[in-house]
Amino acid sequence: MFYQKLSSLLIIFYFAVSTGFGQQIPTPKDHFGFNIGDNYQLANFTQTEAYFKKLAVASPRARYTVIGKTEEGRDQFMLIVTSPENQKNLEAYKQISQKMGNADITIDQAKEFAKNGKAVVWIDGGLHANEVVGIHQLIETAYQLLSRTDDETVRILNDVIILMTHANPDGQEMQSNWYMREPKPEKKKPV
Repeated sequence: MFYQKLSSLLIIFYFAVSTGFGQQIPTPKDHFGFNIGDNYQLANFTQTEAYFKKLAVASPRARYTVIGKTEEGRDQFMLIVTSPENQKNLEAYKQISQKMGNADITIDQAKEFAKNGKAVVWIDGGLHANEVVGIHQLIETAYQLLSRTDDETVRILNDVIILMTHANPDGQEMQSNWYMREPKPEKKKPV
């Protein structure tokens, strides 16, 4: 009897622990090997893209999608961040947004769409590759939105659909690879 109870408890513990680890959002330091903003450290696009894909797998709050190709043939990605419930209804919210953008709807229709829709916010980063903070803030912002469980973050994700887009993948790859070519920090200037 004792061993049956112990076995049952161990099985429950195993599933609780494995489920918890499966939902853990990887930190930037776990993925890149450094914290965003650390001196002498830059993530390139290849690393950034891999991280955003990893976030989409790890979190029901995120969806990774490709919205086009860059001049050099890289995927131009977008990470759609919102509550899991909103993720399930993205197509409906997209249709509402498209209708709201149409100038020939009535005021009553606009009010109804506004009542049933969600605010959509576009956040991009990295347009000018030598201004490295832009893309790195996008990485940190994505992590914070996907990992935090405080009331304010949950409210934002329930009310808003956030479209996080890299503005210049080719530039980030070139700039970061050039800067990180020197392995010794003392030979680099802080960015």
